[in-house]
Amino acid sequence: MEVAGLTIGAVALVSLFKDCVDLFSMITAARDLGKDAAILDTKLDVEKMLFLQWSDRVGLLDPNNALLCNPDTRQIVSRVLESIKSLLSEGQALQRDYGLKRVDIIQSASGHIDVQSTMEHQGASSFRFRKFLKQFEELKIKSDSGRHSSFKVSKQYNLIPILSETASSKDDLANIKDLAELDLVIEVTSNTRPSVSEAAVATKSAIILSRVIGSLWFRWYDDRRVNIKSPHFKTLQWALDPPSDCLQWDDLNTWLQSASGLYWLSGKAGSGKSTLMKYLHQHGKTRALLQTWANGSDLISASFFFYALGKTEQKSQSGLLRSLLYQILKYDPSVTEHALPHMWR
Repeated sequence: MEVAGLTIGAVALVSLFKDCVDLFSMITAARDLGKDAAILDTKLDVEKMLFLQWSDRVGLLDPNNALLCNPDTRQIVSRVLESIKSLLSEGQALQRDYGLKRVDIIQSASGHIDVQSTMEHQGASSFRFRKFLKQFEELKIKSDSGRHSSFKVSKQYNLIPILSETASSKDDLANIKDLAELDLVIEVTSNTRPSVSEAAVATKSAIILSRVIGSLWFRWYDDRRVNIKSPHFKTLQWALDPPSDCLQWDDLNTWLQSASGLYWLSGKAGSGKSTLMKYLHQHGKTRALLQTWANGSDLISASFFFYALGKTEQKSQSGLLRSLLYQILKYDPSVTEHALPHMWR
C-alpha cells in the first residue's frame, strides 16, 4: 500500500481522536425540531458511544499497541479520523441536512478544542467517554481542546473490524438507569443499529427485573425462621426416621418423595410446630427426598414462617406470597416477566 506523506505518530493520532470526540460533544439537535430533537440527540449520542468503542478496539490509547506500530495502519487510522473531523466540522451541512447545530466553542492557541460541558456529559456514551478522558490524562497528552447520523460516521470507523459491539454496548448502556432514555435508544437503533438496540433491551430488562424483585423483598421476611432455636440433639429425629413398630401419622418420607398437596401439622401453641418445620427445612435428608420427587427437574425450595407477634408482612397472606415469590424469582429470575407480567410493565 502506498503511504501518502509522513506517517503520523501515535500521540498525534490520539490528539486527533480527542478533537473528533470534542466535535461530537459540540453538536446538538436544533431545538425547533420539538420531539424529534430528543430522538436526534439520542442517535448522535449512540454514534459517539460507538466511536469511542472503536478507539478501544484499535487500541488507540494503548502505548504498547503493536497494531499502530505499523506505518500503513497508522496512516489508515489517521485518514479515518481526518474524515470524521472534517464531517463534524461542517456546521452548515450538519444543520441543513440533519437538523444539527454547533454549540459555542473555545479554541486554544494550539488549535485544540475546549469543551467544558463534556465533563458533565450524560447518556449512552458517558461511561466510555469518562474512561477515555481518564486514559487520555494518564498518557499526559495535552489538549486544550457529537455524534452524527449513523450512515456516514459509522462507515468510516467500520474500516476496523468489530470484535463485539453488543458486549461493548451492554457495558456502556449499563450506566443508564432511566427507562425513558433507554426506550429512546431502542427506538432510534432498532433498524440501524440492531446490536445496540439488543443491548439497550437487555439493559432495560435488567433494570425492570431488579425493580420487580426488589419490590417483593421486605427486610424481615426471614427473621422468624432465623430466630427459631434449633432442637436439642435427636429430639426430632423421629420425623424423618420414624419408629417401625407403631407409626401413628402419615409417613413424611413417603409424602416428600411422591405425594402432592399439603402435609398438615397441627398442635397447641408452644408445642414446637415452628421448631419442627425449621428442622425439616434445613435437614439434608429432606432435600434428598425431594430430589426423588423432582425426578431430575431443577428443585427450588422456598419457605415462610408466620409470626403472629411480628410485622404486618410476617403475619399476612400478602407477606407469604411476596416472600415465596421473592425466593423463587431470586433463584430463577428468567421467569419473572411471565410470572408477574403486570408488574413487568
